[in-house]
Amino acid sequence: MFLVHRVPAWSRSLTAKVVKRPKLYLTDTGVAANLLGKQTAALRRPTDPAAGPLFETFVVNELAKQLTWSETSARLSHFRDRDGMEVDIILEAADGRVLAVEVKATSTARPEDFRGLASVRDHLDRAGGEFVAGVVLHTGTRRLPFGDRLAALPAADVWS
Repeated sequence: MFLVHRVPAWSRSLTAKVVKRPKLYLTDTGVAANLLGKQTAALRRPTDPAAGPLFETFVVNELAKQLTWSETSARLSHFRDRDGMEVDIILEAADGRVLAVEVKATSTARPEDFRGLASVRDHLDRAGGEFVAGVVLHTGTRRLPFGDRLAALPAADVWS
């Protein structure tokens, strides 16, 4: 019935500690919110515990849709290792280029939000990979650089 979207784990043998389990997302964030008993008023509060996971689910599903018609063929996956290092979304193009994305239900990105992105960038750079960029998508409106090939962007940029 296509209620669940399975996102496979990504690895290029960056570390022997990679967790290779897929992440599961409900394909409809409205259904997910209802199952959690969350209404619009609760989700307007960024401190609500469901806001972050539901926002991540929404962005993952939107990117998956866009990959079906994108001119650049890419595979959607996630990265997590046993030490807790995690990147919500890894987009790897057929030619090996990698874009890493973190999703945060906050109006401003913090330096610690880039920890996983920087780790993937550094590992790929050492291994001769093609890390294009690491992006934190947030609910705010500002675009800010955060170092070498790292930036904070409004999630609304996904549709523009």
